[in-house]
Amino acid sequence: MKRFLAIVLFLLPASGLLSQGSRLDSLQTVLTTLETDDTVKVNVLNSIAKELRTNQPDKALLYVNQAQALAEHLGFKRGMAAAYNTLSIVYRNKGDFTKATTFNSRAIKMYEELGNKSGLGSAYNTLGLINKNQGFYLKAIDSYIKASMCYQGAGEFQNIPGLYNNIGVAYKYLGKYAEALDYYFKALAIEDSLGNKKGVADCYSNIGNIYAVKGDHNKALENHKQAFDLYNEFDQKRGMGVALNNMSVANQQLGNLDEAIQQISNALIIHEQLGSKKDIALDYTNMGQLYCEKKDFKKGLEYLNRGLEMQEKLSDQWGIMQSLIGLAQGYNAASRSAEAIPFLQRAEKIAEETEGMEALQDIYRTYSDIYEKLGVYKNSLFYYRKATDLEDSLFNKESSDRLNQLQTQYDLETRKKENELQKKQNEVLEIENARNKQLLFFAIGGSVLLLVFIAFVIRAYFQKQRANSLLQEQKSEIETQKAIIEIKNKDITDSIQYAKRIQEAILTPEHILSRMFPEYFVLYKPRDIISGDFYWAGTTRSGNPVWAAVDCTGHGVPGALMSMIGSSLLNEIIHEAEHADDILNRLREGIVDALKQKDSHQTVHDGMDIALCVLDRSRSLLEFAGAQNPLYIIRDNSLQEIKGDKQYIGHATTAAQPFARHTLDVKKGDAVYVFTDGFADQFGGNKEKKYSYKRLKDVLLDIHLRPMAEQKELLIRSFEEWKGSYEQVDDVLLFGVRI
Repeated sequence: MKRFLAIVLFLLPASGLLSQGSRLDSLQTVLTTLETDDTVKVNVLNSIAKELRTNQPDKALLYVNQAQALAEHLGFKRGMAAAYNTLSIVYRNKGDFTKATTFNSRAIKMYEELGNKSGLGSAYNTLGLINKNQGFYLKAIDSYIKASMCYQGAGEFQNIPGLYNNIGVAYKYLGKYAEALDYYFKALAIEDSLGNKKGVADCYSNIGNIYAVKGDHNKALENHKQAFDLYNEFDQKRGMGVALNNMSVANQQLGNLDEAIQQISNALIIHEQLGSKKDIALDYTNMGQLYCEKKDFKKGLEYLNRGLEMQEKLSDQWGIMQSLIGLAQGYNAASRSAEAIPFLQRAEKIAEETEGMEALQDIYRTYSDIYEKLGVYKNSLFYYRKATDLEDSLFNKESSDRLNQLQTQYDLETRKKENELQKKQNEVLEIENARNKQLLFFAIGGSVLLLVFIAFVIRAYFQKQRANSLLQEQKSEIETQKAIIEIKNKDITDSIQYAKRIQEAILTPEHILSRMFPEYFVLYKPRDIISGDFYWAGTTRSGNPVWAAVDCTGHGVPGALMSMIGSSLLNEIIHEAEHADDILNRLREGIVDALKQKDSHQTVHDGMDIALCVLDRSRSLLEFAGAQNPLYIIRDNSLQEIKGDKQYIGHATTAAQPFARHTLDVKKGDAVYVFTDGFADQFGGNKEKKYSYKRLKDVLLDIHLRPMAEQKELLIRSFEEWKGSYEQVDDVLLFGVRI
């Protein structure tokens, strides 16, 4: 039985590929910290869906539907466009091309409104893939070309090779092999120059498929083996599966059936791990054809029918056509030729509708084989001639010459680069040889005195060379270390900047604070990129506002990690506790458990200082509880200080005491301030002294009647004038509320 070439052509997303695992975990962690429905949450939901859309489309839908709904509610067009684009890709992967096309149209329209060329490039590439799956190859090419123009306009040239590969695939389905090869070799040249091994592997895979159609299966196997080795080098599972599938086809054509079955079995294992239904369906088709080739028709037809069933569920016209041709060939090989014809008629209809000229060639040959077995030789000859005529038109001498020309051109370019490198090396050797001969001539032709002088010069020369060599090595080492340090510093800075965004996400948003307090301010100045201080606000079950200024152990990264733990615990505690002292007692328990300090004998101050208030507006009462930090309340130009307990939130070396609850009567217009120690501890002034709590009290008394927003500006000005040219010594936080 002649097996239909169910080869896999590598269609590319024309965008950078990223490792999914760690990025997905990080995104999901960030999502759990987001309490408000804002544009940040839309972006995170879209990013998670993007990571899941290929291998877990159903799970991706859960996230992208949330992103779409929230973006539309907020009127966030960029988030809407990203959600529409991801939805079109997910539905295309699920085989629902109607929904895929609908969301793709929305994405294109939204990206056009935004003037986002990069997004348009991605959307047009997706449209090309949707058209390709439905057999609309000319439309697919038009979409890919539009995508290419968009990416060029956005300056994203790294995406161009992927589009060239996609265009080549579409031309191959149309039977235009010379055009397909032009684009494959263009893509290969660019990927090779960029050093993109995955891109080079994709090109080898597609070029190998052209050799397969030509009938040069040894050359096809060679290209697919090169592709597999490159994919395997960086564990690119999807690519490995494709290469194994194509190697199986080549080995089947070369008569190596056992090796072909082993390769397709390995491909099936990979595709099942990835959950790639389209590839699994193709594996079933190929496996069925191989078993029919081995005369195991029961197993072969079973695999072929499973492949057809999956392709029909996916609505993949090209895949359905493959399975139908395979079934027709299988039934014919099993001497059930009459049963084969209906399958072939369905495949012929799809091929004619989609202009699948390559598939038509196989259909005509299969018709010829079937009618020959049935003894209808007139029909057999008719379809044989149609197949050969089509083959001549598809892969004529001109196409074959073009393949050889392009391959030769690529080989020549490669050899040219190698020759240029060798030429430069030879020139260096010639210069070295000439210089050595000159030195030898002077040495032989000179007198003894000259020989002594030359020996001295040579000695000095080599000493200098050694010194220069040593200096060069040291310089090279320094430059290398400098580059490594710069890269590490950039990585660290990028990570800290990302951590800053995460930390900012846990701070109570301004719109929530505005709802809780008619008039307030937050003066927040981290010493480093990220802070050990944080402010927090929430509401108890009874609706009473709670707010706090918190100072965690350390600055920078350690402090920021503590702040995330503290904020998370406070968010939980206020659902259970109503009073200020109870909140602090529970917070201390939570910190001790989180840091595993309960059974520890350490004496290190791991924890936090805090000043926390609860306001009962119905009774005009203010509750305060503090760990180290105080509360200032100003009324009628009089400042009252309520000190916090002399213990902190965390493991204590002595028995921990319950925190005290201070209850105060308040009235409208009272100014309440909680803060950390960074403001008062700042060095500066003419005598390099601390700002001090006394000076802070005086300033607050002077300004407390002014609007809260103005107070913040005056406090910042006072702080900066005091600090002057001195470095900031600590994180600064001051939280003011007007009752």
